Amino acid sequence: GGPSLISISETTIAENESSTFGGGVIATLGADAVLEISRSTISGNRAGEDGGGIWLNLRGGSVLLEQVTVSGNSAAGFGGGIFVATPEPDFSGEEPPLGELMIRHSTITRNGANPDSIEGTYGGGVFLGEDALLSHTIVAGNASGDSRTDEIRGIFSSEYVLVGNGSDTLGPLADNGGSTLTHALLPGSPALEAGDPSIEGRRNEGVPLSDQRGVGPYAHR
Repeated sequence: GGPSLISISETTIAENESSTFGGGVIATLGADAVLEISRSTISGNRAGEDGGGIWLNLRGGSVLLEQVTVSGNSAAGFGGGIFVATPEPDFSGEEPPLGELMIRHSTITRNGANPDSIEGTYGGGVFLGEDALLSHTIVAGNASGDSRTDEIRGIFSSEYVLVGNGSDTLGPLADNGGSTLTHALLPGSPALEAGDPSIEGRRNEGVPLSDQRGVGPYAHR
């Protein structure tokens, strides 16, 4: 058979709590498993350990977050907004294959990885145990126990991404239209008119026709 696909769209996952991992979403994948979350908001969730909003163990699987707002989540450990586990051998000692994480056209803000910790917690916005690709995404205004990793801890490739810049020109999480709450870009935001200028000519490549709210044309972020 083909890949196993789980798809979540136009959904709000909010105000949930876990005593351990993944306050909002927790997923362990495997080879040929695909998780897609789109046009959704994950907010105000809490984890007693890692991954306040989302906790992922890829193990060769693929995750796409597209037009997703991850806001106001918290973890007592690592990854206030999103936590991706570091690959570890299974019981037989075999190393798992690397997975794939793509975050596109999304906003990750106002999350916290225990910023008051004296032990040092990492990845207020995102903690990456595997490499990731970020595209047309804002990661700003997050906090952790180690200020050097307030936004992201880990290795990632990026295109048209704002990291640690622009949080003061994001509006509050609010009803800006559409099926989920979002953060509006306020006047003066460095994200305005800062996207890939060729995006209008790439609609046949899966580039969104609208933003998370369903409002288009979409060319700025």
